[in-house]
Amino acid sequence: MAISALPGTAINHQPLSENWSALSSSAASYANDVGRLLRALTASEQTEWQIDPLEVGRATGTFVISTSDQAPMYRNHRALVLKLYTPALAPPIATVLGQFQALSRLRGRLHGFSTHGWTIMIPEPLHVSESPLGLVMTLAPGVPLSASLQNGRWDNALLISAARAIVIAMQKVWQSGELHGDLIFQNILCDVERRSISFVDAGVMPDCHFSKPGTRWHPPIHDFAHMLADTSTAFENVAPWSWSVHNRKREFADNLVATFLTAHRTEEQQFLLDQLHECTCLHIQAKPSFKLSPLLAALKRQIGYRLASQSIARIRRKLRKAPQPDIPSPVRSE
Repeated sequence: MAISALPGTAINHQPLSENWSALSSSAASYANDVGRLLRALTASEQTEWQIDPLEVGRATGTFVISTSDQAPMYRNHRALVLKLYTPALAPPIATVLGQFQALSRLRGRLHGFSTHGWTIMIPEPLHVSESPLGLVMTLAPGVPLSASLQNGRWDNALLISAARAIVIAMQKVWQSGELHGDLIFQNILCDVERRSISFVDAGVMPDCHFSKPGTRWHPPIHDFAHMLADTSTAFENVAPWSWSVHNRKREFADNLVATFLTAHRTEEQQFLLDQLHECTCLHIQAKPSFKLSPLLAALKRQIGYRLASQSIARIRRKLRKAPQPDIPSPVRSE
């Protein structure tokens, strides 16, 4: 969609475009902030922007911005991603700066790394805006893994190689004592045709109480707990005929954990799985349910606990039959 942006005109006096009305009310609510941030970033005389919403939720809105003629718009980049925060739910700016730094470190460790036929890509963080509060970064290739797994392009060999590539890449992060912070399928982008995997949205949010220094969770346990908590509770919008797709996502998450754990001795595997189960249940317990009544939220948590327990049981069975691959083991129980 295109919006008009007249250089030098205050955004609250210049409507962006009637096209915003074609979006959901939650996406359209970011119109002024998108325009303000674009004006602050660019001194371009460009009068038309191409704006596509990537993801719009209760607390954040993420948009892809490009110019109509594909001209460079900021530091020679032809496309930008703006992640903006709803003022009423915005975190402190220190949190956004922490996400900027986490993404910078992740890019430094992984961008361009290749393994098992896949190349790892990390967007480059470019700017933190204080008002409106937001993070500006480059555009990463691919679509969310949650969406990619819904199509039929994944054969068994691809699933195995992608799982191994994700684990080996994340090992480079975990070995340094760091974590992704929100390693869910929505934050893993995949381009099957070009064999690229992108990690986005790194950084721990302040309401996550299980990753603070001094806690007992190893970095991979915390990251995998985020993933299992998400796949165990993302079922309320699953139609009966698409339940097999939901199960495919859960199976892929199980395979990621099993791939990571096969590098450890049997006693370590059981210790780490027990930790993962406990940490996953804590994440499910703390997961917000804004749109549900207290009764339905409690029911969703109970179903989530059961599905998480089923995942842990499946992983234990996989490990009993799995060969030992040559993945370095960064975690040892004490």
